[in-house]
Amino acid sequence: MVNASGKIRVGIVGMGRTAAFMRPVAAHPHATLAAVCDLREDICRTALNRYGIEAPQPAIYTDYETMLQAGVLDAVIIGTPVYAHVPQSIQALEENIHVFSEVPATWSLDEAKALVRACRASRATYMMGENSCYDRSIMTVRSMIEDGVFGYIHYAEGEYIHECLSLLKTTPWREALYAQNGLVYTTHEIGPIMSLIGWDRIARLSAIGSGSHFTDKNGQPYAQETRLVMQAQTAQGRLVRVCQDFQSPGTHSHHRYVAQGVKGRFESGYRDFPAQVMATSIQDEKGSLVWKNLSEFEANYLPDIWKRSEAEAKKHGHGGSDYVLINDYLDALWAEKPLPIDVWKALDMSLPGILSVASVRQQGAWVDVPDPRTWY
Repeated sequence: MVNASGKIRVGIVGMGRTAAFMRPVAAHPHATLAAVCDLREDICRTALNRYGIEAPQPAIYTDYETMLQAGVLDAVIIGTPVYAHVPQSIQALEENIHVFSEVPATWSLDEAKALVRACRASRATYMMGENSCYDRSIMTVRSMIEDGVFGYIHYAEGEYIHECLSLLKTTPWREALYAQNGLVYTTHEIGPIMSLIGWDRIARLSAIGSGSHFTDKNGQPYAQETRLVMQAQTAQGRLVRVCQDFQSPGTHSHHRYVAQGVKGRFESGYRDFPAQVMATSIQDEKGSLVWKNLSEFEANYLPDIWKRSEAEAKKHGHGGSDYVLINDYLDALWAEKPLPIDVWKALDMSLPGILSVASVRQQGAWVDVPDPRTWY
């Protein structure tokens, strides 16, 4: 990974949410922010000023292909709208530039196959940046599961409830989200679930909606039904439930997760309620099972990557998970270790959303989810 600069040279395309990654990249001991790219130069300069990026000032590009071919990058962070994720990932992989893509990996089965082909042909690597897998509570519970606290996890669920209709003016890419009737933007639910069940992938699913109850600016009903629910079975026989609603009023942005094991249970809290755990090994003075706040177990189970960066992580987005995610990625890339969320895990998180559209179209019929490892 070492080049003449002695550091991983990172570029970022898309100065929206992903621009917040500039500071963690610039601060990493083995990385340097070498370039930024957006269609407008002034947007790049505004983002650099906003996040306090000073010397060495990264190069600014308004054309993605030009940035890739300039010979200044080892890795690129792709933070553009979803429809550009796969084409831009493939362009970078063809230049043997490592890819870190925002979520989801793709909304198309054909593009998913094209991404696999590109990954197999490239000397570079691919990672999808699902920050919910790096949530403080999810990583703590994952450590507890690995330690056997909850026993075998046979059931899990995830919810993403967030009214986004009011965001369409500032994030028009979301219109593509409402154009597909399925849980197409579901890596925030499936990713953490998969991490809690040993990365066991969803093999079959059934999805259904509550009907269309809101209209677009032209007065036409959104194709995507208001609330969608998916039930699924994993390759190893676990049961999974996913719920999603991006339209109903009063649904403030929030994720909720459950992991049920044979020895206990984890539940993340609604809104301001704390995450809690219950297990056969957690008892009161009378020997009865009791619920306890997850925070009581962080001293023993919060991963070191969180502990050593907690003070800095709190300055960054999504409760610090963005910072921990980028650091974990760059650490792995520098050490040439397997990436935490490679193309296979990325597609295991993304493909159920794509296949859910077919299930909803067939009124909840069960459909199989392909294993991308078997392609080509």
